[in-house]
Amino acid sequence: MMSLSIKNLHPSVFSLIFLLLLCLLALIPIVLTAIEEKQYEKRMYKRQQIRTVSALMHALKKDAASAPYMPNSAYYESRKAAYLPPIFATIAACESGGKQFHANGHVVRGVKNRNDIGKYQINLTIWGHIARAMGYNIFTEEGNEAMAREIYRRYGLQPWYLSRACWEKRS
Repeated sequence: MMSLSIKNLHPSVFSLIFLLLLCLLALIPIVLTAIEEKQYEKRMYKRQQIRTVSALMHALKKDAASAPYMPNSAYYESRKAAYLPPIFATIAACESGGKQFHANGHVVRGVKNRNDIGKYQINLTIWGHIARAMGYNIFTEEGNEAMAREIYRRYGLQPWYLSRACWEKRS
């Protein structure tokens, strides 16, 4: 039986092993560069996410700060009894049948857009973060009405333009 040792290897095997080692050594910088590029891409993606979230948080803070009243403030309490214009009863009738909840207790959601919530069909995607910042829960009738009042204060009747044909005909 022959024992395997470096002395017993043929010179061409040495050459082959040497060439393989050289190839591996040549690949190391390429692999390291690819890994570094991937890590750099991940860092840049995270930075972009952080910038996006920071910008969003800044906008929310700015929007909430510009709100004329906050829940539990004296100003809010004094305005609590404020009513929506009479047209809003008609808008609610057109938007949700004038109901916040179905007979089974579930909140009324939009037929075309499931993110439209409650009596005044406040869109969760557009207004949800502002409602939360102001302390309103649009899934309750009180919160939905308070947010409708706030939207009306800021933009008038424009946000309910999709049901305009219905409520203009009824009023």
